[in-house]
Amino acid sequence: VKVNFYEGMKLTEIAKRLEENGVCGYDEFIEAANNETFGYEFENMMGKSEYIYYKWEGYLFPDTYEFYTNSSPRSVIAKFIDNFNNKITTEYYERMQELGLSLDELVTLASVIQSEAAYMEDMEKVSSAFHNRLEPGSGFPGLQSDVTWFYYEQEIMPNIEDQELSDAYHVSYDTYYRATLPVGPICNPGMNAIKAALYPADTNYYYFVTDKNGKFYYGSTQAEHEYNVAIADSVQ
Repeated sequence: VKVNFYEGMKLTEIAKRLEENGVCGYDEFIEAANNETFGYEFENMMGKSEYIYYKWEGYLFPDTYEFYTNSSPRSVIAKFIDNFNNKITTEYYERMQELGLSLDELVTLASVIQSEAAYMEDMEKVSSAFHNRLEPGSGFPGLQSDVTWFYYEQEIMPNIEDQELSDAYHVSYDTYYRATLPVGPICNPGMNAIKAALYPADTNYYYFVTDKNGKFYYGSTQAEHEYNVAIADSVQ
């Protein structure tokens, strides 16, 4: 079967689509995605935090794939991972070094950008705002990105009954609670989001907001942002 996976799909959404197409079971895929290793060099650069909820979230490269039905989850994941490994070239690793980003930080930032914006022009500007906020000495309290809280609320919180553990995941992913990037990726970003994370637009933006039609408004100051929020809220 031929199955398409769009940019920004979460690991659970990928698992569901695989099961719907008879490729492999949802639960078996999730289990494999949390435990399998494949021996690629980049695996040593992935995040190591115990609070990364899904090990391979972020690295399942979105694309169109052909599978045999009733495949082993390991063989299915291997196709995504091999594609990811081929896409992240030496140029990108060199650019990461220039920016002082690890591979894990790059994929995590790209996943947030992917979740925030759909088009390359906006991805580059959103990336710029995030890079500006993360710059040492910027004075800004982290990314403050709603999509990081949505990931915790939708993907993690419903599965955890222990309140202390739930709180630990909350502060690990929600960028209103942490000053840095989330502890791990929140979706599987495509090439545009990865490029935007590596090559942000050159702006002095620190804020952005969207209206109901998806139009972005960017700002450099709190006052400008509040004005933009009022404009965005007025759009019907």
